[in-house]
Amino acid sequence: MMAAMVRGHAPVPGVIHRTPVKLEESSATITRLETFVRRMERRYECDSEAMRCNVREGRFPETREVGKWLAEYHLLTLLRGQQAAGRETG
Repeated sequence: MMAAMVRGHAPVPGVIHRTPVKLEESSATITRLETFVRRMERRYECDSEAMRCNVREGRFPETREVGKWLAEYHLLTLLRGQQAAGRETG
């Protein structure tokens, strides 16, 4: 069996290639997500919750861009909820 070739080189056994991960404060993530979500809402002239319903009910196609928007919106709502819960307990 022949090993997969990447740019003319055989993979090195035991070497794992990892995608770099950038850590940021949750408040910075929330700000970044809010900016993205607002931009999408302006572009589509529709708020995120309405778009989520439109896609779910088949009134609007879930394109790659809309899928990313809704995924980022979902993450934003989760982070806001966690942030609010932290303020209530801490």
